[in-house]
Amino acid sequence: MRINIAKEIIRNEFLQAKDTDNIDEVEFDFLGGEPFIKFNLMREVMEWCWAKPRPKPYLFSVTTNGTLLNTEMKKWLQKNASKFKVVLSCDGIFQAQNVNRSNSADRIDYQFFLTTFPEQAVKMTVSPSSVHLFSKGVIELIEKGFNVSPSWAYGVNWGKHHIYEYKKQLMLIAKYFLQHPDVRKISVFEKRLSAIYDIGDFMRMCGTGGMMTTYDVDGRAYPCHLFLPFVSQREYQANLIPPHGSLIDTRCVDCQLARICQPCYGFNNMENGNPTIRSSLFCLMSQCEILVAAWFVCKRAECEIASGKVLCPSEKLELKAALDILDFNAKSL
Repeated sequence: MRINIAKEIIRNEFLQAKDTDNIDEVEFDFLGGEPFIKFNLMREVMEWCWAKPRPKPYLFSVTTNGTLLNTEMKKWLQKNASKFKVVLSCDGIFQAQNVNRSNSADRIDYQFFLTTFPEQAVKMTVSPSSVHLFSKGVIELIEKGFNVSPSWAYGVNWGKHHIYEYKKQLMLIAKYFLQHPDVRKISVFEKRLSAIYDIGDFMRMCGTGGMMTTYDVDGRAYPCHLFLPFVSQREYQANLIPPHGSLIDTRCVDCQLARICQPCYGFNNMENGNPTIRSSLFCLMSQCEILVAAWFVCKRAECEIASGKVLCPSEKLELKAALDILDFNAKSL
């Protein structure tokens, strides 16, 4: 992307946000590839933006594999760490990292990220090739001091045995968290299961097409990066994602788990040519996550009650939801 295009995008985003009451902060996220290939461009854009007051609070962010950082970059990042959020993409133990990311594990300065950006969760991608190492990776990163934000890889072939292994690995992680109750949990175990009792309209699950816009190198706007033509391999149709509405798949309306399940509208579009038609793989993976999360809530409550704790009303509601989910889906677990 040319710098004049980047600057024009930033100007326009501030103009739109300026008079919008429900926007408290604007976040600009640099996307790659590996964004640090263009470190000088990113630095020039940010220093230009920081040089004058802006109408809304804002933050720059980037996700990186961490392999290109040199001494100069690290010094600049340390100096500007309060204004530039850098997220490390790391897939767990060295073996998993090397399988997923071309033998790059020993090229990452893990301590630099832990020291400079201690609150940023490591973005961990689980692939069919590395899924058997998932729990080891999460536990190792946690014990090194990182927060961990795992997700499974889209656009690759997940066989039934891979999905079974994913559930098995989630169970191992759940048991680790039961043994270490004070450790920060990964998002799978932070789901609000009592959402199954919610009524009314279905909530949209992400900012795609609403509060989020992705710009291609030529400045064209898309709902998110998964709608970029070179990613989706589809020509984007204007207004494919309306700014409002739930985008719920009509087949999911009566599903007990529909209000907990978090679909990806971009992946739906890549697989089915329609952001509302839910990917069958997402359905299976979400079921794995929700069922293991429900099992975890029940076991945690069992331990807490045995230790003499009295559950508060919200904890009782989560436990009831977990029991209802497991009762309804007993054969699946």
